[in-house]
Amino acid sequence: MVSRLPRLLWCGLCLAALAVGAVLAGRRVPLPPTSGDAASDLPGAAEAHLPRWKVAVWNIHSGKGRDERRDLTRVGRELTNFDLVGLNEVRGPTPLSNWDLQGMNQAAQLGRQLRVGWMFLPYESRFGVADFGNGLLTRTPVRGWVCVPLPSSSPSGHGNLSVLTVPALDQPVRVLLTHVDRDRDRLPQLREVVRTFEELAPPAILMGDLNTTAVDPLLAPLLAREDIVNPFAGQVITSPPGRGQIDWILVKGLEVRDAGWQDTGASDHPLLWVELSPKSTTSGPAPLREARR
Repeated sequence: MVSRLPRLLWCGLCLAALAVGAVLAGRRVPLPPTSGDAASDLPGAAEAHLPRWKVAVWNIHSGKGRDERRDLTRVGRELTNFDLVGLNEVRGPTPLSNWDLQGMNQAAQLGRQLRVGWMFLPYESRFGVADFGNGLLTRTPVRGWVCVPLPSSSPSGHGNLSVLTVPALDQPVRVLLTHVDRDRDRLPQLREVVRTFEELAPPAILMGDLNTTAVDPLLAPLLAREDIVNPFAGQVITSPPGRGQIDWILVKGLEVRDAGWQDTGASDHPLLWVELSPKSTTSGPAPLREARR
Protein backbone atom coordinates (compact mmCIF):
# COMPACT_ATOMS: atom_id res chain seq x y z
CA MET A 1 0.00 0.00 0.00
CA VAL A 2 2.82 2.33 0.89
CA SER A 3 4.60 1.63 -2.39
CA ARG A 4 1.54 2.63 -4.40
CA LEU A 5 1.26 6.05 -2.77
CA PRO A 6 4.08 7.72 -4.75
CA ARG A 7 2.59 6.44 -8.00
CA LEU A 8 -0.85 7.74 -7.08
CA LEU A 9 0.63 11.11 -6.17
CA TRP A 10 2.54 11.20 -9.45
CA CYS A 11 -0.58 10.34 -11.44
CA GLY A 12 -2.51 13.04 -9.58
CA LEU A 13 0.15 15.63 -10.33
CA CYS A 14 0.17 14.64 -14.01
CA LEU A 15 -3.61 14.92 -14.27
CA ALA A 16 -3.53 18.29 -12.51
CA ALA A 17 -0.81 19.52 -14.87
CA LEU A 18 -2.83 18.36 -17.88
CA ALA A 19 -5.92 20.13 -16.58
CA VAL A 20 -4.01 23.37 -16.00
CA GLY A 21 -2.40 23.08 -19.44
CA ALA A 22 -5.78 22.59 -21.10
CA VAL A 23 -7.19 25.64 -19.34
CA LEU A 24 -4.21 27.79 -20.31
CA ALA A 25 -4.23 26.55 -23.91
CA GLY A 26 -7.95 27.26 -24.19
CA ARG A 27 -7.62 30.91 -23.24
CA ARG A 28 -8.48 33.50 -25.88
CA VAL A 29 -5.22 35.10 -26.98
CA PRO A 30 -5.16 38.22 -29.19
CA LEU A 31 -3.21 37.84 -32.42
CA PRO A 32 -0.51 40.32 -33.53
CA PRO A 33 -0.73 42.62 -36.57
CA THR A 34 -0.38 40.99 -39.99
CA SER A 35 -0.09 42.26 -43.53
CA GLY A 36 0.42 40.96 -47.03
CA ASP A 37 0.53 41.72 -50.73
CA ALA A 38 -2.34 39.46 -51.76
CA ALA A 39 -5.08 37.27 -50.35
CA SER A 40 -4.17 33.71 -49.40
CA ASP A 41 -6.41 31.96 -51.90
CA LEU A 42 -8.13 33.71 -54.80
CA PRO A 43 -9.23 31.14 -57.36
CA GLY A 44 -11.09 32.73 -60.21
CA ALA A 45 -10.59 36.30 -58.98
CA ALA A 46 -10.09 38.87 -61.71
CA GLU A 47 -9.93 42.63 -61.88
CA ALA A 48 -13.40 44.05 -62.28
CA HIS A 49 -13.84 46.39 -65.25
CA LEU A 50 -17.62 46.39 -64.89
CA PRO A 51 -19.52 49.66 -64.35
CA ARG A 52 -21.08 48.33 -61.12
CA TRP A 53 -19.59 46.58 -58.09
CA LYS A 54 -21.82 44.84 -55.55
CA VAL A 55 -20.51 44.42 -52.00
CA ALA A 56 -22.09 43.06 -48.82
CA VAL A 57 -21.41 42.56 -45.13
CA TRP A 58 -22.79 39.83 -42.88
CA ASN A 59 -22.24 38.70 -39.33
CA ILE A 60 -22.73 34.98 -39.96
CA HIS A 61 -22.79 34.04 -36.23
CA SER A 62 -20.39 31.14 -36.88
CA GLY A 63 -22.92 29.71 -39.34
CA LYS A 64 -25.64 29.35 -36.70
CA GLY A 65 -29.13 30.55 -37.54
CA ARG A 66 -31.96 31.73 -35.35
CA ASP A 67 -33.14 28.14 -35.20
CA GLU A 68 -29.83 27.33 -33.42
CA ARG A 69 -28.82 25.08 -36.31
CA ARG A 70 -25.31 25.49 -37.70
CA ASP A 71 -25.45 25.28 -41.50
CA LEU A 72 -22.80 27.01 -43.63
CA THR A 73 -24.40 25.69 -46.80
CA ARG A 74 -27.49 27.84 -46.33
CA VAL A 75 -25.24 30.79 -45.45
CA GLY A 76 -23.46 30.32 -48.77
CA ARG A 77 -26.73 30.23 -50.67
CA GLU A 78 -27.35 33.86 -49.63
CA LEU A 79 -23.97 35.02 -50.96
CA THR A 80 -24.02 34.00 -54.61
CA ASN A 81 -24.68 37.40 -56.19
CA PHE A 82 -21.94 39.58 -54.71
CA ASP A 83 -18.49 40.63 -55.89
CA LEU A 84 -17.09 41.10 -52.38
CA VAL A 85 -18.46 40.10 -48.96
CA GLY A 86 -17.13 41.05 -45.54
CA LEU A 87 -17.86 38.42 -42.88
CA ASN A 88 -17.99 38.75 -39.10
CA GLU A 89 -17.90 35.96 -36.49
CA VAL A 90 -15.99 33.47 -38.60
CA ARG A 91 -14.68 30.31 -36.91
CA GLY A 92 -11.33 28.68 -37.46
CA PRO A 93 -10.60 24.92 -37.29
CA THR A 94 -9.91 24.57 -33.56
CA PRO A 95 -10.97 21.76 -31.19
CA LEU A 96 -13.84 23.97 -30.06
CA SER A 97 -15.30 24.16 -33.57
CA ASN A 98 -16.02 21.70 -36.32
CA TRP A 99 -13.13 19.89 -37.98
CA ASP A 100 -15.20 19.22 -41.08
CA LEU A 101 -13.97 19.86 -44.61
CA GLN A 102 -10.41 18.90 -43.68
CA GLY A 103 -10.23 21.38 -40.82
CA MET A 104 -10.71 24.52 -42.92
CA ASN A 105 -11.84 27.80 -41.41
CA GLN A 106 -15.37 28.91 -42.30
CA ALA A 107 -14.22 31.56 -44.80
CA ALA A 108 -12.36 28.84 -46.69
CA GLN A 109 -15.39 26.57 -46.56
CA LEU A 110 -17.62 29.28 -48.02
CA GLY A 111 -14.99 30.16 -50.62
CA ARG A 112 -14.92 26.54 -51.75
CA GLN A 113 -18.71 26.38 -51.86
CA LEU A 114 -19.00 29.58 -53.93
CA ARG A 115 -15.77 29.05 -55.92
CA VAL A 116 -14.47 32.50 -55.05
CA GLY A 117 -11.41 33.88 -53.32
CA TRP A 118 -11.35 34.02 -49.55
CA MET A 119 -9.41 35.43 -46.63
CA PHE A 120 -9.56 34.53 -42.94
CA LEU A 121 -8.72 37.54 -40.75
CA PRO A 122 -8.71 36.17 -37.19
CA TYR A 123 -8.20 38.29 -34.11
CA GLU A 124 -7.77 35.61 -31.48
CA SER A 125 -6.35 32.11 -31.09
CA ARG A 126 -7.12 29.17 -28.82
CA PHE A 127 -5.13 25.98 -28.39
CA GLY A 128 -2.43 27.57 -30.52
CA VAL A 129 -4.63 27.88 -33.61
CA ALA A 130 -6.40 30.93 -35.11
CA ASP A 131 -9.90 30.44 -33.74
CA PHE A 132 -12.21 33.40 -34.40
CA GLY A 133 -12.42 36.63 -36.35
CA ASN A 134 -13.49 38.16 -39.63
CA GLY A 135 -13.37 36.92 -43.20
CA LEU A 136 -13.62 37.99 -46.81
CA LEU A 137 -15.13 36.41 -49.92
CA THR A 138 -14.20 38.05 -53.20
CA ARG A 139 -14.31 37.71 -56.96
CA THR A 140 -11.90 40.65 -57.17
CA PRO A 141 -8.17 40.37 -56.32
CA VAL A 142 -6.83 41.85 -53.11
CA ARG A 143 -3.61 43.70 -53.93
CA GLY A 144 -2.54 44.47 -50.37
CA TRP A 145 -3.85 44.34 -46.85
CA VAL A 146 -3.03 45.12 -43.24
CA CYS A 147 -4.79 43.69 -40.20
CA VAL A 148 -4.26 45.27 -36.77
CA PRO A 149 -5.73 44.39 -33.36
CA LEU A 150 -8.17 46.75 -31.68
CA PRO A 151 -7.73 47.82 -28.04
CA SER A 152 -8.93 45.10 -25.66
CA SER A 153 -8.97 44.82 -21.89
CA SER A 154 -10.81 41.54 -21.35
CA PRO A 155 -10.44 37.93 -22.56
CA SER A 156 -13.63 38.22 -24.63
CA GLY A 157 -13.17 41.75 -25.98
CA HIS A 158 -10.71 41.13 -28.78
CA GLY A 159 -11.24 42.54 -32.25
CA ASN A 160 -9.34 43.83 -35.24
CA LEU A 161 -9.66 46.06 -38.24
CA SER A 162 -8.42 45.17 -41.69
CA VAL A 163 -7.77 47.62 -44.51
CA LEU A 164 -7.64 45.92 -47.91
CA THR A 165 -6.79 47.47 -51.27
CA VAL A 166 -9.08 46.05 -53.94
CA PRO A 167 -8.88 47.00 -57.64
CA ALA A 168 -12.51 47.62 -58.61
CA LEU A 169 -14.33 50.04 -60.88
CA ASP A 170 -10.95 50.70 -62.57
CA GLN A 171 -9.41 52.18 -59.43
CA PRO A 172 -7.98 51.03 -56.09
CA VAL A 173 -10.69 50.93 -53.43
CA ARG A 174 -9.83 50.75 -49.73
CA VAL A 175 -12.11 48.41 -47.79
CA LEU A 176 -12.10 48.65 -43.99
CA LEU A 177 -13.61 45.51 -42.44
CA THR A 178 -14.10 45.25 -38.69
CA HIS A 179 -16.14 43.89 -35.78
CA VAL A 180 -16.32 46.05 -32.66
CA ASP A 181 -16.82 44.65 -29.16
CA ARG A 182 -20.29 45.11 -27.67
CA ASP A 183 -19.23 45.52 -24.04
CA ARG A 184 -16.40 47.22 -22.12
CA ASP A 185 -14.07 47.74 -25.11
CA ARG A 186 -16.69 49.12 -27.51
CA LEU A 187 -15.82 52.80 -27.05
CA PRO A 188 -12.03 52.65 -27.59
CA GLN A 189 -12.45 50.20 -30.46
CA LEU A 190 -15.14 52.25 -32.20
CA ARG A 191 -13.03 55.39 -31.75
CA GLU A 192 -10.12 53.66 -33.51
CA VAL A 193 -12.32 52.42 -36.35
CA VAL A 194 -13.86 55.86 -36.96
CA ARG A 195 -10.44 57.54 -36.90
CA THR A 196 -8.99 55.04 -39.38
CA PHE A 197 -11.90 55.41 -41.80
CA GLU A 198 -11.74 59.19 -41.67
CA GLU A 199 -8.04 59.04 -42.54
CA LEU A 200 -8.49 56.70 -45.52
CA ALA A 201 -8.28 58.47 -48.86
CA PRO A 202 -11.35 57.94 -51.05
CA PRO A 203 -12.66 55.81 -52.55
CA ALA A 204 -13.16 53.82 -49.38
CA ILE A 205 -15.77 51.59 -47.73
CA LEU A 206 -16.34 50.86 -44.04
CA MET A 207 -18.19 47.62 -43.36
CA GLY A 208 -18.80 45.50 -40.31
CA ASP A 209 -20.68 44.91 -37.09
CA LEU A 210 -19.99 48.08 -35.10
CA ASN A 211 -22.25 47.04 -32.21
CA THR A 212 -23.65 50.55 -32.05
CA THR A 213 -26.54 52.53 -33.51
CA ALA A 214 -26.79 55.82 -35.39
CA VAL A 215 -27.35 57.83 -32.20
CA ASP A 216 -23.97 56.88 -30.73
CA PRO A 217 -22.02 60.13 -30.11
CA LEU A 218 -18.96 58.55 -31.73
CA LEU A 219 -20.77 57.37 -34.87
CA ALA A 220 -23.27 60.20 -35.40
CA PRO A 221 -20.68 62.79 -36.54
CA LEU A 222 -19.35 60.33 -39.12
CA LEU A 223 -22.86 59.74 -40.47
CA ALA A 224 -23.41 63.50 -40.70
CA ARG A 225 -20.40 64.17 -42.94
CA GLU A 226 -21.25 65.30 -46.47
CA ASP A 227 -18.52 63.18 -48.05
CA ILE A 228 -19.79 59.93 -46.50
CA VAL A 229 -22.87 58.11 -47.76
CA ASN A 230 -25.02 55.97 -45.47
CA PRO A 231 -27.14 53.94 -47.92
CA PHE A 232 -29.50 52.86 -45.14
CA ALA A 233 -30.34 56.27 -43.69
CA GLY A 234 -33.96 56.34 -42.53
CA GLN A 235 -34.35 52.58 -42.79
CA VAL A 236 -35.55 50.38 -39.93
CA ILE A 237 -33.01 47.57 -39.74
CA THR A 238 -32.75 45.41 -36.64
CA SER A 239 -29.53 43.51 -36.20
CA PRO A 240 -30.17 41.40 -34.25
CA PRO A 241 -33.86 41.96 -33.41
CA GLY A 242 -34.44 44.42 -30.60
CA ARG A 243 -31.05 46.14 -30.81
CA GLY A 244 -31.57 48.47 -33.77
CA GLN A 245 -29.12 48.73 -36.66
CA ILE A 246 -25.59 47.79 -35.58
CA ASP A 247 -24.30 46.41 -38.91
CA TRP A 248 -23.06 49.08 -41.32
CA ILE A 249 -21.75 49.85 -44.79
CA LEU A 250 -20.53 53.43 -45.25
CA VAL A 251 -19.10 54.75 -48.50
CA LYS A 252 -16.98 57.70 -49.60
CA GLY A 253 -15.68 58.57 -53.04
CA LEU A 254 -18.07 56.22 -54.88
CA GLU A 255 -21.66 56.48 -56.07
CA VAL A 256 -24.22 54.24 -54.36
CA ARG A 257 -26.60 53.11 -57.08
CA ASP A 258 -28.66 50.61 -55.13
CA ALA A 259 -28.80 49.13 -51.65
CA GLY A 260 -30.77 46.55 -49.72
CA TRP A 261 -30.84 44.05 -46.91
CA GLN A 262 -32.19 40.59 -46.30
CA ASP A 263 -32.88 38.51 -43.22
CA THR A 264 -33.64 34.84 -43.82
CA GLY A 265 -32.77 33.57 -40.34
CA ALA A 266 -29.57 31.87 -41.52
CA SER A 267 -27.80 34.08 -38.93
CA ASP A 268 -28.96 36.24 -36.05
CA HIS A 269 -27.98 39.30 -38.12
CA PRO A 270 -29.30 40.59 -41.45
CA LEU A 271 -27.13 40.77 -44.57
CA LEU A 272 -26.57 44.30 -45.92
CA TRP A 273 -25.48 45.08 -49.50
CA VAL A 274 -24.79 48.04 -51.78
CA GLU A 275 -24.16 48.38 -55.48
CA LEU A 276 -21.48 50.93 -56.38
CA SER A 277 -20.20 52.79 -59.41
CA PRO A 278 -17.37 55.29 -59.95
CA LYS A 279 -17.89 58.81 -58.67
CA SER A 280 -19.70 60.91 -61.20
CA THR A 281 -17.88 63.93 -62.60
CA THR A 282 -21.16 65.78 -63.03
CA SER A 283 -22.53 68.00 -60.32
CA GLY A 284 -25.21 66.80 -57.94
CA PRO A 285 -25.64 63.48 -56.13
CA ALA A 286 -26.24 60.23 -57.99
CA PRO A 287 -29.79 58.88 -57.89
CA LEU A 288 -30.17 56.40 -55.03
CA ARG A 289 -33.14 54.17 -54.62
CA GLU A 290 -34.37 53.55 -51.12
CA ALA A 291 -32.61 50.60 -49.53
CA ARG A 292 -34.86 47.63 -50.04
CA ARG A 293 -35.40 44.38 -48.26
